[in-house]
Amino acid sequence: MVLKLLKTIITIVYFPFHVLITSVLRMIGGFRGKSDRKNWQRLFEQVQSLTNEEKYDDAIICCKKIIQSIPTEYRTDNQYYFNALTSLAELYRITADYENAETAYIEVFEITTPDSYEWCLANIGLGTLYTDTGKYKEAEACLLKSYNQLSAFREDKYFEVVTYNLYTLYLQLGQLDKAEQFLKESTNSVHPAQRSASDSAMELYASAKLLCEKRKYSEAEIMAKESVTVFEDNKITSSEHADALLLLAELSLQVYKPEQVLQYSTRAQEIVTAVYGETHILIANCLSYIGIANLLLGNEDLAEAQISQAANMIKNIKGEVSIDYLKMLKTMAVIYFGKANYTKCESIFSVLMDVYLLLMQLHYPQMTNDERIAFINHWHVNKLNLYDYLVSHAGHSPEFLRKCFEFRLNVKWTLLEDVRNLGQDNIKYDKIRNSLSENDLLVEVIRFYQADSAAPETTYYIFFIVTAESSDGPLMVVLNNGNDLDGNYYLDYINANIKRSIDFNSFARYWQPIETVAPEKNRIFLSPDGTYRKINLSTLRAAKGIHLLENKQVVLCHDLRNLPAMQLDTNSFKGKAVLIGNPTFNGNIYSEELNPANEMFQVLPSSGQEVKEISDILQNAGKQTAVYTGENVSKAIFLDTQAIGVLHLATHGFYRIYPNQTIKINELMDASGLLLSNAFDTPTIEQSVRLSDNGYLNGTDIMRMNLRNTDLVVLSACFSGIGIQNDKGDTFGFERTFFLAGAKSLIMSLWKIEDDVAMEFMIQFYSEWMKTGDKYRSYYKAQLYIKNKYKHPFYWGGFVLVFR
Repeated sequence: MVLKLLKTIITIVYFPFHVLITSVLRMIGGFRGKSDRKNWQRLFEQVQSLTNEEKYDDAIICCKKIIQSIPTEYRTDNQYYFNALTSLAELYRITADYENAETAYIEVFEITTPDSYEWCLANIGLGTLYTDTGKYKEAEACLLKSYNQLSAFREDKYFEVVTYNLYTLYLQLGQLDKAEQFLKESTNSVHPAQRSASDSAMELYASAKLLCEKRKYSEAEIMAKESVTVFEDNKITSSEHADALLLLAELSLQVYKPEQVLQYSTRAQEIVTAVYGETHILIANCLSYIGIANLLLGNEDLAEAQISQAANMIKNIKGEVSIDYLKMLKTMAVIYFGKANYTKCESIFSVLMDVYLLLMQLHYPQMTNDERIAFINHWHVNKLNLYDYLVSHAGHSPEFLRKCFEFRLNVKWTLLEDVRNLGQDNIKYDKIRNSLSENDLLVEVIRFYQADSAAPETTYYIFFIVTAESSDGPLMVVLNNGNDLDGNYYLDYINANIKRSIDFNSFARYWQPIETVAPEKNRIFLSPDGTYRKINLSTLRAAKGIHLLENKQVVLCHDLRNLPAMQLDTNSFKGKAVLIGNPTFNGNIYSEELNPANEMFQVLPSSGQEVKEISDILQNAGKQTAVYTGENVSKAIFLDTQAIGVLHLATHGFYRIYPNQTIKINELMDASGLLLSNAFDTPTIEQSVRLSDNGYLNGTDIMRMNLRNTDLVVLSACFSGIGIQNDKGDTFGFERTFFLAGAKSLIMSLWKIEDDVAMEFMIQFYSEWMKTGDKYRSYYKAQLYIKNKYKHPFYWGGFVLVFR
């Protein structure tokens, strides 16, 4: 498609249709003489010939000759000047001289009229350039302008070009539905009688690439091989031919066939060298696969040289702040890790983390969620390699552990955030450490599965541990039994609570390895991940039947970047308290879709009493309250949330479990929610019930609220603390959505708590909070109060308080 775009641009001088006739007449009107036009025509013939022969450097020289031979006063509306400048820009782009290419395209816009045919063509070229350089928003804007202008002329050659380039753009962004749409439009725009062998080969390659992104690897391989066959049978050597071979190399890598990887990537390198020479960006991609193949074949020194050469080429052409350079750094780090050169490995990983943060700072704030997901997908494998290195080798330098800790904190929650000045205000280790007292222990939890392993389902937990004394860097503890922690051990924990039996094992399994680092610390700031989000550490039973609650204060933190500014003793909230309880459900309702526990959504009369008693407590403390129960619990309550200081919801929560982990963001956001009045539009018990438009509050609704002035959200709803993780380790649920909406703290439940006990807990918490003004101590004392009445953790450990 690169050659097709360039050759199509050049042919405009030989086929003066559309506005070309008018442009030529305008050109003749201010003519310089017949000899000049003949000279420009001759030079353009040379440009076309050189381009067809892939002699791009010589073609660039010819374009410059045309440009230099046309005086400034004759350049406006001069078709020769336009074509020479546009061809020059495209030649710069395909030879990866991106800076000069952009400069040339900007000059093209200066001599074209908006919405003219030439202007449309320039937008296609500039949009393709921006796609190549990762400026996706700018690329989309340029390409859609041309697409909209050409939609009425679908048989136009440029319509095929712009739709193909939109396919390429959306493929890179991970928006596969859009990519497939534009690929179909591009294919259908070419009349079967006019379809060349090159067209067929490129369409096969494009379809194979799309199938690969959809993880349909077997189908992708078949189509990629067909594409290569068409290229080779018709003796077509082009960048797309090389790309198809590299796709086969990637697919061979997926099934660990290094000999095939080497074969395909070496052949691709031969083609690129013949077409573009030895300094093109595609050579770096070829060298990368060749290096990986040699690494897998045990040729480590050769692999190191090849990957290093590829990295330097990408650095020189695209700069350090690029995803391609990020990939090269990851591969280099893996090579040095394999050679036990840990100093060099840590140096490469450190640069890799810096590059990723710079990329986020450059692109992230303007990205859509889908674009951010595609960006994170590029990073995900790098992250796994970094964590793999951390757990596979002991003796990391304190500086490197400090860097890894800072990096984890600064990228952990960025997917859905309203990111501003990202990278400029990154939290630093010392700022976190200095906010701790001598009695504090800080723990950042990381859950990940091991990369490049024969058993990729093996899960690990990394704990970064910080105290006021650990000035050099964090300590690190690794648990390599993550499969058990997430599986049987968690079932043991939750069953012991639900059945009210004694849990003899969870303390040793989940906490003892961390506590041994600093057993004397009594206050624990913990930012959980994985199963640590689903257990309450305070309920863990140590020796002699003593629970952690009795000698430790566990403070849960959603995001440790906020720790230095976090206040545990907020004694007042501004605005009113909105209290919601006992919505009308039209009787007991069963919904397998929304309640995988296969339990009834029962009416909640005690929750109505709960919010009324809480209202009395708050009013006696001089607080304004608004109570909603029965039929009055609707979405209208949440239209104006800016004045809410406390939001208390005593209702049923729901969550969906999706069998496919790679579900979309909107599905993850709406996988959990709260039931409001008339949530079900039928009074009968059915296997499948429908939610009414106004009957539930999901994650998207919550994110649209403005809760920046809300000090506390209480979810007195079963399982409200259970989140859902996608296949990249990102967690979604009430905790995520309410904190994104701006809430400062959140109380949620980890299991189904008896209504009377839940009400008693909440009344005790609010009473204590209004008396002492210390929110955390009030939560802590409410747990102790319930524990004195009901000894088992099932009763007092179901609620967790999390600070933003």
